[in-house]
Formats: sequence, structure tokens, C-alpha cells
Amino acid sequence: MAPLGVGLGLALWQPSDDGITVCPFRNCTGGACPGCGLTRAAAALFKGDWATSWYYHPAAALLVVQAGALWVVLVGARLGVITWRPPRSLITVVATLNAVLLLGLWVLRWRLGHLERVL
Repeated sequence: MAPLGVGLGLALWQPSDDGITVCPFRNCTGGACPGCGLTRAAAALFKGDWATSWYYHPAAALLVVQAGALWVVLVGARLGVITWRPPRSLITVVATLNAVLLLGLWVLRWRLGHLERVL
């Protein structure tokens, strides 16, 4: 139920660009972090606005799908509906690849001048 609540909350949330942030990286450095725009991108995604989601952060759709799939597998395993459990090594590899993707996108967006527009 938690992902449904998160999805509904994001679909109903109206993000603003008023400059207030809880991001410790942004608050300490004044710059965008590798995940900058992910929450707003996910909110746009849950509203069905793919273009805005891509604008805020290109990796949002992939991360939302991965989080949903992981939740389904873990809850299904706990309920006994799914017998397969992802090995920790697979989770580690996917998490590492996600980190590399986020860092790579962060550098690319910074070099292209796309970070300040989503802050």
C-alpha cells in the first residue's frame, strides 16, 4: 500500500520552484545534486506528464519502475506469492549502476547547462 500512497501523494502534489529545499547538498553548496529534480520528475510522471518528468530528471521513470518492481518482489516474497528473492549481489549491482547513471547524468546536465533550470 505504501507505493500507492506515495504515487497518489505525488500525483496530487503541486511542486513549486520557490527556492525552498530540504536537499542538504543544495543547502550546503548552493548547487544541484545528482538527484536534483527527481521528486518533481516523479510527481510529473504520476500525473502522466512525461515531457515535464524528463525535463526535471531523465532518470525518474527508470527509478520509479525499479522501485515499484522491487516492492512487488519483496512484498510478494513476504506473502509467499513469489518464491524468488533477488540476491543481494543483484541489488548491489543495480544500485551501483543507478549511482553511476545519476552521476553521469549530473555531469552531462551540468555541462549542457540544464541544472539551473530545474532548481
